[in-house]
Amino acid sequence: LDEMDRWRKRLIASVFAWMKKLGKTGDIEKVKRIACRAAGSDHFNQIPVERLRSLYYAFGKKSKDLDFVAEVTAAEIDAIIYSN
Repeated sequence: LDEMDRWRKRLIASVFAWMKKLGKTGDIEKVKRIACRAAGSDHFNQIPVERLRSLYYAFGKKSKDLDFVAEVTAAEIDAIIYSN
């Protein structure tokens, strides 16, 4: 595989993971549309490798942020329950 293909596959996996964390489902075409909108591109295969890499990390960070928010929220709910 060339570098472009590796980053395309990584971005696709990252967007799928982000969608799963949001409780959403979709197919490969939906994921590519999301990536295209995020990249400001009309065609997935025209997204430059630098942008693929950047978006891969951005969607990964979004997923980690969602995990963090869920943990903090759960801890706050537990604190409220146990303080009453």
